[in-house]
Amino acid sequence: MGYPAYRGCMKRLILDALGGGPMALGDVVAHVVAGRSELTRETAYQRTAQRLYRMKLRGLVRREGRAWRITPPAANSLSIGDLPPIPWRSTP
Repeated sequence: MGYPAYRGCMKRLILDALGGGPMALGDVVAHVVAGRSELTRETAYQRTAQRLYRMKLRGLVRREGRAWRITPPAANSLSIGDLPPIPWRSTP
């Protein structure tokens, strides 16, 4: 399944991957590469690590050892529309 490149695409791919349970970064990257074939593995690794870090700061995911998992509030609703707005992009 491929995702077109659009705003929030990486977040959706990562949440899809982690929706099945905790995963190591390499496994999440493999899921991202499968969904975004235009990305090289190197680029996908960098972007996935950056996005996971941002999602961790927002409380959407947490890291336990080498595994990443969705935090319980985000696990109840995996819809991107239910996620809180990005602080610097407020919607009217």
